[in-house]
Parts: sequence; structure tokens; C-alpha cells
Amino acid sequence: NDGSTPIMLACQNGHLSVVQMLISTGRCDTLITRLDSVSPLFLTVQHGHEMIFDYILDKVDSSKDIADLAREDGATPLFKASQKGFDSLANKLLKYKPNIGLLRNGETCLHAATMFNHAGIVRSLIDNGANPLLNNWEGMTA
Repeated sequence: NDGSTPIMLACQNGHLSVVQMLISTGRCDTLITRLDSVSPLFLTVQHGHEMIFDYILDKVDSSKDIADLAREDGATPLFKASQKGFDSLANKLLKYKPNIGLLRNGETCLHAATMFNHAGIVRSLIDNGANPLLNNWEGMTA
């Protein structure tokens, strides 16, 4: 058991109506994490479920906190969106002013976006203050 909850499974699998029902009960914790510190929002971003993303951030009071929740290795929802090339999700996350510096995993969102050739996200990150000269743990810049 990895600690997954119903909200996590619904987010991961793109079940918007289930997410809506769970959150509407008022007893669903969107800040909860699995044993590896993965949050419902991280799973939503990882799988590119934009409607669920919009719904969660519209319904939670702690949007800034939830946007910066990092996985055990330090990867954040913005890091995952940058890695996967989900431009729209990355731009929406940037509105919450998440950490764009060096993460616990030794990388930056900019490193992830450049590594996978996601030019639109690279531009958005730089426009939002990402430093292209920041070295990752291997000494490489973006």
C-alpha cells in the first residue's frame, strides 16, 4: 500500500466527476500525500488532466501551498509539467509563484523543460524569473 486515497486515484485516472463529488463532501484533504509525498495535484499534472487541475485549484483555500507540494525526491507539480511539456498547466502553475529555483532533486524546472525540448515552457519559466545559468547538482546549466 503506497498510501493512495480515493482523491488521488480519481486525479490520476482523470475522473473529474469523482473528484468533484469527493471535494464537495468537505471531508477530502487535497493536501494529503502518499508515502512518497505525491499529492493529488501532482498526479493530476503528471497525467495532464487540466479540467481536474482547474477544479482543484478553484476549490482549495491553500492554492499556493498545494502548487508547491513536492514529491519525496523534490519534484514539484511545475517540475512535472515542465518535464512532460504541459504548457498550459505550467503557465497556470506559474501564476501561484511556485519555487522555480533548485529543487531537492538537484534540478530546476528549467532543466527539465530544456532537457525535453519544451521551448514554450522554457520561455515562460525565464519570463517568470528562472535563472538559465543556475547549475544543477551535476554542474550543468539549462
